[in-house]
Amino acid sequence: MRITGGEKKGKIIKDVGVSLTRYTPAKVREAMFYILMPLINGADVLDGFCGSGIIGIEALSRQAKACTFVDISKKAVLTAKYNVSKANYEDRGSVLKKDIFKYLLTERHRFDIAFFDPPYNREYVNKLLKILDNTSIITDNGVIIVERSKHETPSYHLKRLECYDERRYGDTVLNFLHFTLSN
Repeated sequence: MRITGGEKKGKIIKDVGVSLTRYTPAKVREAMFYILMPLINGADVLDGFCGSGIIGIEALSRQAKACTFVDISKKAVLTAKYNVSKANYEDRGSVLKKDIFKYLLTERHRFDIAFFDPPYNREYVNKLLKILDNTSIITDNGVIIVERSKHETPSYHLKRLECYDERRYGDTVLNFLHFTLSN
């Protein structure tokens, strides 16, 4: 895997090496960061279900101020720490071994951009949306991106969050959400 843009464009990122880990394809990462371009410079980013950390490192490469990487897998956390170090982003990247659902319920820090890439087809998307709808994890003008399979249809009714954009890339769907203006 290679970083697709920014100051570290072309840098090779080590993968987690676990067959269950699915990576966001390069074309999807490029498209997502093109959409986020006006927001990324100086942003405080959360990379949930971070795996290798490639999304957060892509954000840092494009001048995000900081990124917090969260994953429950020890192997993923070790890989993300290695990749953050190899990219020389230790001063702007923090890697945590935590359950993302518990983290979201207890964390008080607010992020400008939060990206979540849960394992496909495990009902994590609805659980994640329910928690996000009832937290204040993002800033008032912040954005949440949830990557999911095209075979998953979120069924949780959102009260405070709204999906304002959806992009499809083969089997991958990106949902862009923000808090509604009425809240």
